[in-house]
Amino acid sequence: AIMGAAYRVGAVAACCCGVAYAAVAPRSLRGADYNFLYKKNLERVAASCVAPLAVLACVFDKRTSRILDDFAGPLFRGFFLAFPLAALAELALKAALFLACARGQNPTWSLAAADAVPVLPARRRRRFVADFVFKCLAAPLVEETCKLWAATTTSSSTSSNEPLGVHTMLARCLASAVGFKVADATRRVALYNRAWHPQPLFFAFARGAFPIHELGAALLAPRVLTERRRSGPKASVLGSLFAVLWPSVLLRASANFRGAKPVAEWAADAPWVELQLQAWNAPDDATLGQLLAKSAYSLAWWVLLLRVLAVAARSYYAAAADASADFNAAPPRVVGRPPQTLATTTSPLAQQRPVSQPPLPRPGDDTPRRVATTPEASSRGFSFAAPPAPAPEIPDDDPRGTIGPPPPPPPEKKPASYAPDHLSSLQRRWGDPTGGAAPTWSMPPPPAGAAGGPSEKHAPPLHPLPPRQQQAPRFSS
Repeated sequence: AIMGAAYRVGAVAACCCGVAYAAVAPRSLRGADYNFLYKKNLERVAASCVAPLAVLACVFDKRTSRILDDFAGPLFRGFFLAFPLAALAELALKAALFLACARGQNPTWSLAAADAVPVLPARRRRRFVADFVFKCLAAPLVEETCKLWAATTTSSSTSSNEPLGVHTMLARCLASAVGFKVADATRRVALYNRAWHPQPLFFAFARGAFPIHELGAALLAPRVLTERRRSGPKASVLGSLFAVLWPSVLLRASANFRGAKPVAEWAADAPWVELQLQAWNAPDDATLGQLLAKSAYSLAWWVLLLRVLAVAARSYYAAAADASADFNAAPPRVVGRPPQTLATTTSPLAQQRPVSQPPLPRPGDDTPRRVATTPEASSRGFSFAAPPAPAPEIPDDDPRGTIGPPPPPPPEKKPASYAPDHLSSLQRRWGDPTGGAAPTWSMPPPPAGAAGGPSEKHAPPLHPLPPRQQQAPRFSS
């Protein structure tokens, strides 16, 4: 899994480097000058990727996240699949809208006319309607659908019907949105590299930090899980696409209405219009009234983004709480033998006792399993573990009293022939008639065949020897 994730992330990085190398302008440069401008482009592309990757790293959880299925896979699909598909679909929709406007202006026009060249409608109202439908309805719906497809499509190693937690779905949606955003930002940053373009590095970083795609993914993940919980994991999300996508589509449409460009539009000469953000040291000849108006509009826009972030956080925790409630209410899976076979192996007294071991959780769930504590729960699918035998009951008038902890063992009694440490081994074995005094007698060793104790022939002396006949013991300790 780690190598597969490394291959996918490496492919994305290699593609970004190739775009930065191909975007060097002018193309007539050779050698060191060309490589210098290539490094400049690479620096700007890297600056645009800092903020999205930092957001993606904030949702990584090493306990539940799988780096290939939850991060590298959706990032790869969002970069190489969702972005090109969205660009092609938007170009097709834009052409269809263009033809519809041309037919509305001239009903007799057709593609079969050899001398007819399609042009935009001359009337300003038709042009505005066409642009509004494309930028605020068609393009956001196509982009969010492609990102949702990249997030919900799984690799061959995992099942698409596997139950997922809200955090896992959030990680997948964010990874897909980050891949889509990196592809779009890399293309636009590579186009904004001419000598007359002001502040290219600043706008590259600001383009990456503009959080429209991330907020759309945060709004999308809880609604996907809610729809799956209502219709089941095997139901297609596309069946209720509008119910899932409308918050993200509305947010993206608001950004496009303020100046952001869809994927099908390649122009990137005015990033301050797309981002509604001006460089700090850029010249500005606006009057006081214009400055106040622009400041009020920008403040309202960022307040709206903060409200969207709060709504996304509330939806996240609400989806987690609903998933936890549904999971606790659902009967668990029976692991091992069925519950009805337990009646033949346990006594009726054991069946009336509560469960001491909860069943195992299902994979992919973020909440612990509910534990059954009543005998009636066995009929609903709970598997009971064999409880320990009940403790015997003792009446109050029993002289033994209540059963408590076992008493400590009695101290070990030492034998009467125990001798202090300064005695010899034979004195410890046969006893000390002097009561532990210093050894002043001679003690011959027992015979080799002695088994139980000293014989009468070799018994120890009862009286100490005279001082002149005292000798050191033959066997000392």
